[in-house]
Amino acid sequence: MTNSRRKGANGEREAAKVLGESLGVTVTRMGRNGKTAEDIDHPIPGVWVEVKRPARLGWWKYKRQAFGDAGEKIPTVMMRPNDDTEWMIAVPVKRLGEFAKRILETENNDEQPQRTDHSDLHHAKYMQPARPQQTRHDT
Repeated sequence: MTNSRRKGANGEREAAKVLGESLGVTVTRMGRNGKTAEDIDHPIPGVWVEVKRPARLGWWKYKRQAFGDAGEKIPTVMMRPNDDTEWMIAVPVKRLGEFAKRILETENNDEQPQRTDHSDLHHAKYMQPARPQQTRHDT
């Protein structure tokens, strides 16, 4: 594996860990080519995540790639440059409300959503919650 491919794989693993910890679910690196499947496997329905960890951010290039690969899903780019430690997610403003609803659905769902489109998955593991959901007790 070349250095750039190794760096990309490490970035995808790191992004999966950060996103999973943030949402309280398990997220894993897909280990595929990124053209037929997303870079990471996550339980957010209808969202395509493109992961980038470059020396310098080339936002418009990544945006075009995410839009081209996402199909009907919400195209997002999860990125951080090498000289920073903070991951960022870019979402089209026109779809921000829909993205927020899907994130809330994922965080509040006791069961993982069932995928309806398995065309991009051959043997991926379905997500399991990383921590138990807290239940509300009405008083």
